[in-house]
Amino acid sequence: MNTTKTAKKDLIIVISIVSVMLIGFLWLVRPFLLIEVNNQYNAAWQLAIDGDYYKAHKEFKRLHDKYYAKTLLTSSILFSEDFTQVCIYYDEGDYKSAKSLLDYKIMPKLKDSSKYPNLNKKQNEFVYNMVQSVVETYSSHQAEYEEEDRLYKEQQEAERQRKAAEEAAKVYEVPYEGMSESKIDSTELGTHTKYVKNFNTECISGEIYHASMYYWYSGGNCIYSARCLQGKVSDVKDNRNLEYSNGVMDHSGSTSTNSSSSSSKKKKNQESTTEFDPDDHDIEQYYEDYKEDFEDFDDAYDDFEDNPEYWDDY
Repeated sequence: MNTTKTAKKDLIIVISIVSVMLIGFLWLVRPFLLIEVNNQYNAAWQLAIDGDYYKAHKEFKRLHDKYYAKTLLTSSILFSEDFTQVCIYYDEGDYKSAKSLLDYKIMPKLKDSSKYPNLNKKQNEFVYNMVQSVVETYSSHQAEYEEEDRLYKEQQEAERQRKAAEEAAKVYEVPYEGMSESKIDSTELGTHTKYVKNFNTECISGEIYHASMYYWYSGGNCIYSARCLQGKVSDVKDNRNLEYSNGVMDHSGSTSTNSSSSSSKKKKNQESTTEFDPDDHDIEQYYEDYKEDFEDFDDAYDDFEDNPEYWDDY
């Protein structure tokens, strides 16, 4: 009993599926629609055969927009739209574009029987003759096109090299972050005034690297500084627009805008014009001794530089 019910149920499902598919197929191939579109399709092809490529292309595009996926002629309409564009290129003397579109969209469909468009004998002859004309005409100009391509590539490369040369010769106003350390003296600031080889260290991906510092002075005051790491400028500080107080200013090169409270530092903030050479002192040890008083090494460096009374101890 259960087997009979199951069989009936399966049969109903199969009949339903087949009915839906049949209805869809009949809708797709509705005789009146197929006849209507086919007549318009053939009329558009006659325009192309008569040499009115522009009007034919416009008509195929209209059929594409109006009947896309509604008839079995959909793929043929798409082919015809592309083919009449080939005809337009050829008629305009743009043989390179005609050959390119022919190779890219037309020939693959003509060589594949499953994608071959729905064409009658007259239409097939027209397509064959146009293909031959495009191929032969393009071949007669191929050497010319190849020379044009070669010259174009040469011009593009020359332009690229020109821009590269201009960029290489460009004089920047000041060193900038990311600039190669080897070019640090090539800006309008000129050659640096002072250099500190091992200014501080930085850990990158578990590796310790030594950073160097460059300073530019004017009138006894540091107007610009650049910190370099791994061969490139990593930080800069521009003091050119700052006001000076007795010739003393911060020129550590740090770009940080944060600072610790002055009450938490060992710094005495005593101004000094004494010549300071960081190579003569162990500032890193000073930083380690009073690490809790500073945000970072640069902060400790500023404090040490501004307080000569600490120098004898380090």
